[in-house]
Amino acid sequence: MTTQVKDPELATAARPAITAPPEPAAETAAVPEKRKFTVAEYYRMAEVGILRPEERVELIEGEVLVMAPPGPLHAGDVIRSIEVFSWRRDERFIVQVQNPLRLDSGCEPEPDLMLLRRREDYYTTTHPTPADTLLVMEVFSTRVGISQNKGKSPRSRRGFLLILWHCFGSDKAVFSNANTC
Repeated sequence: MTTQVKDPELATAARPAITAPPEPAAETAAVPEKRKFTVAEYYRMAEVGILRPEERVELIEGEVLVMAPPGPLHAGDVIRSIEVFSWRRDERFIVQVQNPLRLDSGCEPEPDLMLLRRREDYYTTTHPTPADTLLVMEVFSTRVGISQNKGKSPRSRRGFLLILWHCFGSDKAVFSNANTC
C-alpha cells in the first residue's frame, strides 16, 4: 500500500527511523539482605518484650542467635573450667561466667568463661570489652556443639586469647585450641 503525502513540508521532513523494540533489561533476582541490629536495638527489643527474659539469645555480628540450652555435660564442663581458674584467689583477674562481652556496636556474645582485668566496680557499670579480657573460653561438650557454634566463636574473637575447650564423654579427653585474636 502506498500513501501520498499531500503536504510538501512533511514529505521532506526527517522521519524517525523505525527500529526494533529495545531488548528487555536482564532481570536480576532480588537477594534478600539480613537486617543487622546494634547492641542498643538488641537491648530495646528485650525491654519491649520482643526478646523474652527466658530466651537464650546472643547478638553476634548484628544477628540475634538463639542458643541451645546447656545440657548437663556442657554445664559440668563449664564448672570444671571455672575450677581451673578460681581455685585460688588472684588479685590480677576476675573469673566471669556466661555474661556479655561487648565487642562492638553490633556484637555482644556471652562466652562460657572469661578472665577479666580486675576492676573495683566488678563490671557493674559497663560490660567488659576486649581491652578488659585476658582470656575468653568457649566450652564444647560434643562434636555437634563444635559445628553448631561455628557462627559464634570464629566471628566473635577479636583482640584477646580465645581457648576452645573440647570435652567428649565422661572419660574427658580434653584438649584446647588457643588462638590469639
